[in-house]
Amino acid sequence: MRFLCFKHERIYAQQPDEHLMEQWNSWMHSAGVCYDCGDWGKAASFVGSAFDLAKIRLSRNNDARADAMAQVTLSGIYLANIFQHMGHLCESRHTLQTAGDCLNCFAATDDASCADELRACLEDAGLREQLIGRFLK
Repeated sequence: MRFLCFKHERIYAQQPDEHLMEQWNSWMHSAGVCYDCGDWGKAASFVGSAFDLAKIRLSRNNDARADAMAQVTLSGIYLANIFQHMGHLCESRHTLQTAGDCLNCFAATDDASCADELRACLEDAGLREQLIGRFLK
């Protein structure tokens, strides 16, 4: 499942990390506005694009990897929740699995403990709420 087309993915892949962080925040904010109005389609589009953008950030070998892992996790959780509201349970589970797979890539690195903590949030609804409260409220 993709939200950014290949052309835009290539464009964003060439952007500085600061720009990607700002765009992620903007899309997540827009998703929140749509979410509050119950406009699940638009919310999914915004947060899905943010999810793709976070995966681009995560693929980079940089010092902000923990932030990118948190963004993948948060946007994945949010997107999965929106899919649940839309009645798309398979897509919801797939989104959480994809986010977990992204984090699994760091199991044998210096970022393993951060990845483990975030992966636990994907698997436990109570931990998800704590993570969302820490970063998005």
